[in-house]
Amino acid sequence: MRILENVKLNLFKIFALIGIGYLLSSCIGSGTAYTSKICSYNCKSDYQYYIEVSNDRRKVRYVIKDAAYGLSYSNWVDIKTGGVSYITTPYGYSSVVFEIKGKQFRVNYGGKWGNWANICESDYSYAKVTYSTGAYDSVKVEVNNGQTRLCYQGWWGNYRLVCGNWVNFDYSYVCQECPQGYTYNSIRNICEANPICSDGTYDPVTKKCYIGDFTCPLGNYDCLTLSDGKNYCSPNSCADASTSTVVDDTIQGANDRKNDGEVDENGRCLGTVYIFNGNDRRCRPPGTQTVFNNCCSKDKITLLGLVNLGKCNSDEVVLAGLRNSEDGLSQCHYIGEYCAERFKFPGGSVCIQKKKTFCCFGSILSRIIQEQGRAQLGISWGTPRNPNCRGFTPEEFQNIDFGKIDFSEYKATISRKAVENINVNDLNNSFSEHINDVFNK
Repeated sequence: MRILENVKLNLFKIFALIGIGYLLSSCIGSGTAYTSKICSYNCKSDYQYYIEVSNDRRKVRYVIKDAAYGLSYSNWVDIKTGGVSYITTPYGYSSVVFEIKGKQFRVNYGGKWGNWANICESDYSYAKVTYSTGAYDSVKVEVNNGQTRLCYQGWWGNYRLVCGNWVNFDYSYVCQECPQGYTYNSIRNICEANPICSDGTYDPVTKKCYIGDFTCPLGNYDCLTLSDGKNYCSPNSCADASTSTVVDDTIQGANDRKNDGEVDENGRCLGTVYIFNGNDRRCRPPGTQTVFNNCCSKDKITLLGLVNLGKCNSDEVVLAGLRNSEDGLSQCHYIGEYCAERFKFPGGSVCIQKKKTFCCFGSILSRIIQEQGRAQLGISWGTPRNPNCRGFTPEEFQNIDFGKIDFSEYKATISRKAVENINVNDLNNSFSEHINDVFNK
């Protein structure tokens, strides 16, 4: 006997392929399909009959398993485009088992054709053929809203109707009709067509209209060919670097108190006297002016090399020495950082060079008294753009409470110098001469 089944698919029941009941089984057979199987004697021997749906859920075929000869397969038939499926058994028996045409199918059993049934029926339908004159030797394939299964009624089933499990087929692929020029997307469950470009051709990868090498993937923006020979584009308008750079800087030392006042015939200052006066000094961290070199390094040797390369200037080398003087201590007080140069573009700007500002003094002691004396008197250091590095006036200097100044940082330097200046050999010689004088008396 031969049997056929047509497939059914319900996308919401894709995984409903679990075998149920006495003669039902799923996902078995050739290993490349989903199956609806019926068989005799609990599927352990004798005859087994399958309807298989391919892994892509778009093709169907028929399988017979004979106890003596094993498995026989009919050819795959695309459920949508249709065709006739034949099977040939190992013992030479050959027959048509089913046919699909125009979204309908029918079953052949023993050379007899059954009725046509609709594959795309939203409700239940079936194709059935009865081989003998009796009512109980028949093959039946059922379809119900995207699912299908195989049924048999005959002698080895004790003449009761035996049906396999339901299996899904791609109902959308088979049954969905799209207008001309459209294709069906079974994942999104819609008909799709590529957009029509007014210029160029549509690129489905980028989902843009491609005109040529000057097509910007970001949208309708101009492309420019740069020095590397490649084309670039941006949603931002291009700016001329030569006219878009804005220097937003102040002059170093503009606010310094210089020793240039008038003096009398005895050299006494006729103007304002400033005690522990300082100077405004600045350096540049990595930026466009320094070609992204750090001119704020305290390593003078490194900076001297960068000066020779035109990256840093001599003032920055002097500042490095003042910041790293005796015992690594600094003669400078750090004020802060500011942006000295910006690059403007439509809608904003970006800082391309910063500067760091210091007030530097003639000694470490001067810096210590300045830092702690200003705190007592409430004298501001100014801002990084406009620092206030002046010294104390005599009146301000008299108001400093030196009992509150912490000189420990400076004392450590003095103590080290004192130890270094003691000559042990000189002490030994003096001691020896003193002893000799004592014994010679």
